[in-house]
Amino acid sequence: MDMQKHPSDATLPATVLVVDDDQLVREPIADYLREVGFDVLEAGDAHEAIDLVDHADHVDLVFTDIRMPGELDGVGLARWVRTHRPGLPVLLTSGYCGTWLGDRLEREVRLIQKPYTQDEVLRQIRRLLRPPAGDGRPAYGAGA
Repeated sequence: MDMQKHPSDATLPATVLVVDDDQLVREPIADYLREVGFDVLEAGDAHEAIDLVDHADHVDLVFTDIRMPGELDGVGLARWVRTHRPGLPVLLTSGYCGTWLGDRLEREVRLIQKPYTQDEVLRQIRRLLRPPAGDGRPAYGAGA
């Protein structure tokens, strides 16, 4: 992979938590994010993700599938993050995005449709980690 294609910027280094119950989906995107310079944690369900957010040194962004088995899906995880870690960006993904989803999403949560490209995920993550233009603050988690 050509590392020059994705130069480091203010969003790096950052820790991304990738949450997906399908290991064949989770591992390739997690490996790619590591290759481009992110620290990556992985979880197979929302409860494992919550445990990592609670006990990891820090998490700068949660990238989660919506449809997962168990009591909490990705939207439930996003709501937990909003309640317990305000300001922690969440990027949701799903291949099953119907009109029912719009009512379940909060404005601060972004959604990327499956199938996605690795570059699309990278762009969305960088966008979420970058402070608003003219804000003068470092990206979320920078220096934390």
